[in-house]
Amino acid sequence: MVDPDRPSALSVRGRRLRSERELLWRLIDLNPETLAFSGAEQSADAVRVSLRRTCGITSLGPPCALSHEHDVRLLFPRFYPAMPTEAYLTDPIFHPNVDPRNGFVCLWTRTSSGDTVIEALCRLQRIIAWELVNLDAAHVVQAAAADWYVEPNLRLPLDYTPLVVPHEFYLERSYAQLKHDRPRRRLDEP
Repeated sequence: MVDPDRPSALSVRGRRLRSERELLWRLIDLNPETLAFSGAEQSADAVRVSLRRTCGITSLGPPCALSHEHDVRLLFPRFYPAMPTEAYLTDPIFHPNVDPRNGFVCLWTRTSSGDTVIEALCRLQRIIAWELVNLDAAHVVQAAAADWYVEPNLRLPLDYTPLVVPHEFYLERSYAQLKHDRPRRRLDEP
């Protein structure tokens, strides 16, 4: 009988999902005031978290309405990690890269199968706070927010408490990046 908890018995996706959950637990442990599991649905393919201390615009008003807490659904698609993590806000915010109908957040300009839940949540924070805005037409899902963003005299980004990322995460990413960026030799070179 095969032990499903043995790494060799799990698929690449299964191993990565288990690793993502471990990373998420570690991230929550390091950021108890900013990040927590939500009481809502948790499954193998999706997890819900509450992201706090991150200011986002919920409506322009007048007056302008802000929210500092966001319920987030992180979805690991069927072909994860070849397909990137998706993020959905239960209550969509006003931002060019957030769909106002379903809360989908366009997190990625480019992705890598090495991207983790840590990158997804750090990028999400920066998007909510307007520190990260992608005005490329393929990524804009709220045209009114894009138009508003180019107005002069805006005071952006909004305030947020950046997530504390585990130190070993940077070490692993650096090593993986070095491996990836290393020039490759042709087979006929010595």
